[in-house]
Amino acid sequence: MTTENTILLDMFPWAARPVIILALLIASVAGAVAVHFLLWALFKRFFGERYPVLHDIILRTRAISRFAFIMVAFSMAVSVAPFRPRVANGTLHRGKRRTAPTSDRKRMIRLPTPDLDRTAMFLDIDGTLLDIALTPDSVCVPKELVHDLALLRERCGGALALVSGRTLEDIDRLFAPLRLPAAGAHGTQVRPDPDEPIGHLTRPIPAELRAKFTALADRPGMFIEDKEVTLALHYRLLEDPTLPAARVAEVEAAAAQTGFSLLHGKKVLELKPAGTDKGSALRAFMAKPPFSGRVPLFAGDDVTDGYAFAVLESLGGIGISVGRTFPGAAYQVAGPAELRQWLHVLLEPSVGEQKELGTAAFVYRP
Repeated sequence: MTTENTILLDMFPWAARPVIILALLIASVAGAVAVHFLLWALFKRFFGERYPVLHDIILRTRAISRFAFIMVAFSMAVSVAPFRPRVANGTLHRGKRRTAPTSDRKRMIRLPTPDLDRTAMFLDIDGTLLDIALTPDSVCVPKELVHDLALLRERCGGALALVSGRTLEDIDRLFAPLRLPAAGAHGTQVRPDPDEPIGHLTRPIPAELRAKFTALADRPGMFIEDKEVTLALHYRLLEDPTLPAARVAEVEAAAAQTGFSLLHGKKVLELKPAGTDKGSALRAFMAKPPFSGRVPLFAGDDVTDGYAFAVLESLGGIGISVGRTFPGAAYQVAGPAELRQWLHVLLEPSVGEQKELGTAAFVYRP
C-alpha cells in the first residue's frame, strides 16, 4: 500500500471505512466495465473488418474478458482495505496504521500496558536501560531514570529487579543512592532484598584457567574486567573487533572441565560458573516474594538476555527486546531511550486511558 493511501484512509473514522471501501469497489467495477466497452468499440471500429478471425474470437470471449477486468479492479480496491492484518517477512503487524520511520516502513503498535499491581518487572542495564558506552565505567545514568525506577518499584509492590552482567556492587554504584533487588554477574549474584547482604557462588576461578583466559587480551584496545566471581574480556575498542576462534575454543574446553563456561555478549566474552545465567536468576526471583504470583516482564538487548527470554513462556511472562528480535520477546523497541520513555509514561495517572506509550514492532511467533 502506498503512503498516500494510508494517509487518506486515516482521515476517516473506523465506522465510515467499510462504506468507503464499498464505494471504491462500486466505482472500480463501473470503471472496469466502461473501459472494457470503450476498448471493444474502438477495436470493432478500426480493426474489426481487417481482422475478422480475431474479431470473432474476441466476440466469443467478451464475457470472460469483461469478468477479468472486473476481478482486476476488485483486487486493486481491496488492496487499500484498512482493517485487514498484514503479514510481511513472516511478521504480523497490528494496531494503528502509521508510516514508520524505518526503511521497510514496518507498521508499529503501542507497547504493553501492564497492571503494575500484578507485574514483576526485570530489567537489563547496559543496552537496555542505558546506552552502550565504549567502556563499562563510561556509561551515563540519567537522573530521571533513577527517580522513575524508584517510583516503579513502589507501584510494583517492590517487585522490580535489575538483571545484569555487572556485579551487584557496580549496580549499586551506578544507581546510588537507590538500591534495588538485583542479579549480578549473569546470575552468579542474586539479591532479592536490597537490604540484605549480597549472596553469590563462592567458586573461585582456577589459576590455570584464569591465566588462559586473560592471555586472550593480547592486543591494544582489549582489557580484562575482574568481577571476582567472573572475568570479562572487552574488545569493543579493537579496530577489528573479533576474537581468534581456535584460541577461544581452547579456553572454552578448559573451562568446561572445571565447571565454568564462556558467555558471548556484545563485544565481550565472559568466563563464569556453569549453570548460572539470567534465566536461572529470573526463576530464583519468581520463587520468592514479592515477585512470586506475579506476571514477569523482562526487557533485554543482548544474546546473554536470551536465557531470560527463554524462561518467560513457562512463567506466562512478557518479553521486550531492545534493538533486535529475540525468541520469547513479543515486543521490540529501537533503543534504550524508547524503553526509558515507556517506563516513565507507565507512572502517569492517565496510563489507564490508553494514552500513547511509544511504539514497538510486534513480532508474531506461532
